[in-house]
Amino acid sequence: MRLLGDSFIVAGLDELLSAWISKPTSAGWAAPIRGS
Repeated sequence: MRLLGDSFIVAGLDELLSAWISKPTSAGWAAPIRGS
């Protein structure tokens, strides 16, 4: 089940990254990351 779990995590991170790239201003958690 480790492979399944890793795949799920990677997919989730990829989705978050895509959303952050396409809408950086609407992602409140991105502000402190970009500021630091």
